[in-house]
Amino acid sequence: MPKHAFLNIRLSNALVLKRPSNALLSESLAATLRVQVVACSNLPARDFNGLSDPYVKVSLGTTTFKTPVMRYTLNPVYDAKKATFDFPIETCNPLPLKFVVWDKDWIGKDYLGQTTLDARDWFLLGGQNPRPLAWSTAEILESFSIPLTSSQSDAASHDQADIQLRLGFVDADLEGVYGRLVI
Repeated sequence: MPKHAFLNIRLSNALVLKRPSNALLSESLAATLRVQVVACSNLPARDFNGLSDPYVKVSLGTTTFKTPVMRYTLNPVYDAKKATFDFPIETCNPLPLKFVVWDKDWIGKDYLGQTTLDARDWFLLGGQNPRPLAWSTAEILESFSIPLTSSQSDAASHDQADIQLRLGFVDADLEGVYGRLVI
C-alpha cells in the first residue's frame, strides 16, 4: 500500500478515516475531546407528514461519527450512550468541530442545517464564562445550544433550529491542554 493511502475503518456507528502513519508521527496528541449530541430543536420538516427523521453527523478533521436516526420528530433527543463520541485532539492544528443535521429518507437524505465550532469557542461560547473543561461521569456537565444555519429557502419562515451539546476533555492535563489549543 502506498504511504499516502488512507485507511477506511468502520467502528460501530462511526466512520473513521485514518491518516497515513507518517502524518500521525508528526502530530502530538494533546487530549481526547468527548462530544455528546443531546438534542436538536425546531428542525424544519422535510417529509410529507410534516415531520423529519433527523440524525447528526459530527466531524473533526477526518474523523466522523453519526447519531442514530430519530423517527418522526422535529425535536429529537438522543440517547447519551449512542450519541457520545471521543475525538483525539492534536496540538499542532486543532480543527473545528462540524455538526451537520440530516433527514433520513428511504432513498437518500435531506439537509436540515449545520454549525461549526472552532477550538477557541469549545468552552467560551459568545464570550460567556468558561464551562468546565473536564468530562466526568461523577459530575453532570451543563449542555449548551448553538444555532444551526441553513441554506434552504424556508429557513426564514421557520423558528431558529439549534443543536444542544455537551463537551469535555477526558483524562487530560486541563491547565496545559486548553492553552496549547487556543494560543
